[in-house]
Formats: sequence, structure tokens, C-alpha cells
Amino acid sequence: MDEQNKAITQSEEKELQRVFTTMCSFQAKSKLVARLTPKRERRDKLLAYRKSPETAVALNAQQEKMSMSDVTHELETLKREIVAIEKEIATYDSDPNRKIRSADLSECLRKLGKACTRKEVEELIWEVDEN
Repeated sequence: MDEQNKAITQSEEKELQRVFTTMCSFQAKSKLVARLTPKRERRDKLLAYRKSPETAVALNAQQEKMSMSDVTHELETLKREIVAIEKEIATYDSDPNRKIRSADLSECLRKLGKACTRKEVEELIWEVDEN
């Protein structure tokens, strides 16, 4: 069997689907993840404080020590914000009309350490695009 007609394995197909899902709307999802990450980190710090208030300190934005009710209130707010952002990311991933756009590919390559010109990215897409 020649290389072009070689069937892909089930695990290869699964990996291709994962990469495709990651790359679709990558630029928009990256912006959401950039908003999500500090919220998750803050949540984790507050949860650690709530678990062991005698060994950790929780500070608010003004660097003042927080009460346990303040911590609980902020955790509830963070939970709502995190869920909303995660739903927004999931909306991109479940879009039936997903496509890898040149901006998405460019951003993926940049994150991998490969800066490409717009022309190079468009040539990459042209080489593999079926429609």
C-alpha cells in the first residue's frame, strides 16, 4: 500500500480530532483561557486558605486580610465566573461549523515558538485545505 492510501489508526484519528478541536478558534479561546487562568489560581489559593486558615493567609485586592465570609463570598463569585468562561470555551468547541482560520494557525505556531508571516500561514493552509 502506498503512503497516500495508508489508512490511519483509530488512535491517530482521535489525536487528529483533538488537534483540530484545539486549533479551531484557537485565538479566541486563548483570550478566554488568559482570563480563566488567574481566576482558577485565585480560587485555588482561597480554597487552600479555607482548608487551613491557621497556615495560610487570604488577602483581598487591597492586601488586607480577609474574613472567612469574605473568602466564601469571593469563592462563590469566582465559581460563577469560571463556569461562564468554561461554557464560552465549550461553545467554540461544539460549534458544528468549526474551522481553523489563518489567525488561529498563526497563534498556534507562535505559541509553539514558530513565528510565521501571514503569507507563510496562508500557504500552509492552502497546501492542506480541501475546500
